[in-house]
Amino acid sequence: MIIDHTDAPGRTFLHDLQFDFEASQAGLRGTLTLTPEMLTPDLERPLLSVLATVADVFTGIPISTSRPGTVALTVDLGLRLLRAVGAGRYAIESTMVKNGRTVIVTEAMISEDDGPIAHCWATFVPFSVPGFVSGSAKSGPPIGEGGLSEPFIEAVGVRVVDDGVAEVDKTAYTLQPAGTIQGGTLCALIEAAGASVLGRPLADIDARFLATVKVGPARATASVLDERTARVTVVDAGDADRVTTVALVRA
Repeated sequence: MIIDHTDAPGRTFLHDLQFDFEASQAGLRGTLTLTPEMLTPDLERPLLSVLATVADVFTGIPISTSRPGTVALTVDLGLRLLRAVGAGRYAIESTMVKNGRTVIVTEAMISEDDGPIAHCWATFVPFSVPGFVSGSAKSGPPIGEGGLSEPFIEAVGVRVVDDGVAEVDKTAYTLQPAGTIQGGTLCALIEAAGASVLGRPLADIDARFLATVKVGPARATASVLDERTARVTVVDAGDADRVTTVALVRA
């Protein structure tokens, strides 16, 4: 299903997720509200791609804030669901582990009152985008305002085209300010392909972002390693199947 968002210029899927944040001593802290649209079809656990998207924002914004005119491009991201939870409001906090000149390593934890529910490691490289202001958009409401009216995977336009194969188009709704598909969209693509071939929801995703999707659609193909594990390769199908991302997922 391809969603038409032309009636909302400047709006991306980051606006339609529901979260808030403020600066902390080590990074950002805030909350993430999970709605039924952000859960697996059985409504028993959150989609990893939703958690990865928000963790990516929480770990990337402090980098851009400390380096004006810079977007943090994700190089790798690993997210593990520690236990299943349903809809509700959860705390999230990010930490800058290493703020190097060319490589930045970050960490994020999503928790509820009785302990963590998910953990994320992410590595970034800084990319100059003159005039970019972290945490804002050129038009439209602030990111994290909420507004999903359909399942997250469908909202970003991910479609399963075969067993273990999923595609997503490059659209304005899925981009980050640098003009590339946001890592959360690619995680949604990887999650759809992996869950399709394994036949169950995922609990872990470990992705390496190698190149940008210049043309699209991005196509993810998952191959089974064992009953709980699959390797996923993402290519730019419109650019001679150039490999853009590789990932390992576990159910």
